[in-house]
Amino acid sequence: MWLRDGSRCAFVARSGRRCAERGFLELHHVEPHAVGGEATVDNIQLRCRAHNAYEAELFYGPGKLVRGDAVVREPSAVFSYVAEPRTRSGTSDP
Repeated sequence: MWLRDGSRCAFVARSGRRCAERGFLELHHVEPHAVGGEATVDNIQLRCRAHNAYEAELFYGPGKLVRGDAVVREPSAVFSYVAEPRTRSGTSDP
């Protein structure tokens, strides 16, 4: 995964622009583990913390804080694999 993804976040916006983040990378299940996504090289990609959290929120919905800092999420009724985050300026291409 590290070599395939070029040691950087593999998130690609609809515009085709790929995230350039190389720090604080996490493993992201393309098909979420909660719906049977396996921990295989083909199903896991590198994501920066922000994009991994963004895609988790797309699938699970907003997280709920439980007992301090633990975040609990459940799959939402609507899920889309094709989406992109909003920036602080309100545009959709980071």
